Amino acid sequence: MWITTASNLVESWCTMPQFLSQYQETVALILDWPTSTMEMAVFWVENVSRHRGAPHMTSVAVDMPLHQDLLPDVISVL
Repeated sequence: MWITTASNLVESWCTMPQFLSQYQETVALILDWPTSTMEMAVFWVENVSRHRGAPHMTSVAVDMPLHQDLLPDVISVL
């Protein structure tokens, strides 16, 4: 019952003009990914080099002190 309701809701959203353009843009972004493993590796290497090392993709754990990164207080409770 709720599956058909949810399905109808999503279908109605996809046909509304204000959501349709955003939906099409999102689909285009998702389908723009390379397909093979080698293409994926080349894509990420090019992406990192294009963004000069991609600092926006760096984990915050890199700059964390070890006592925060390993969470010894949580481990001691477990």
